[in-house]
Amino acid sequence: MTPAAPSPKRWLSLHQAAQLLGIHPITLRRWVDNGQIPCMVTPGGHRRFDPCDIEQAAQKHTFHTRQVTLEAKWEEQALTYARSSLKEHRQAAWQQGLSDEEREAQRRLGRRLMGLILQRISSHSRPEILPALPTWTVEARSIAEEYRRFADQRGLPLSSVIEAALVFRDALVESAVLLPQTAHNHPEDNVRLLRNVNSVLNEVILAIIDTAPV
Repeated sequence: MTPAAPSPKRWLSLHQAAQLLGIHPITLRRWVDNGQIPCMVTPGGHRRFDPCDIEQAAQKHTFHTRQVTLEAKWEEQALTYARSSLKEHRQAAWQQGLSDEEREAQRRLGRRLMGLILQRISSHSRPEILPALPTWTVEARSIAEEYRRFADQRGLPLSSVIEAALVFRDALVESAVLLPQTAHNHPEDNVRLLRNVNSVLNEVILAIIDTAPV
């Protein structure tokens, strides 16, 4: 009797793996980038996870009994505030007439920006002791150039681009300011959080202005 062929391996998508771990997909992306969880990347650039790896990760103390850190609490609240702000400004010029493809491109860019901010606030580095041109600054300027390029393609004036950036900034800063109401964190930690969030957003906004045509 011929033995049955083994069933093909079942891979988990990023969202499926994040759901099993009880974390946001952005957090899982960061864990992968930090080498905490292995993953396979498809030819199309999508991350796939071995269920055994996710199961082992869930059983570890750091994941299974995961304490919600200041970073994670801010991440969850910031995403909620950002989505709410976008809905409130849905009639703004920078949101009008977007195709599905353009909306997806903006979502990807927004995820890049959120990921950068999360890396920044998790570094616990103080701005005054950072190198003159750290990696996060280069990435912030790259994101700003993408926003500027998108605005130019749609014929948006600089004021509309800055308005969109300020709406996003206000949502993220407000979520950090109000965080002590939902998290019993130390005041110094919250000051550091606000400083780091602001440092990234300031760099992006300034870079948008710098790349504007004269």
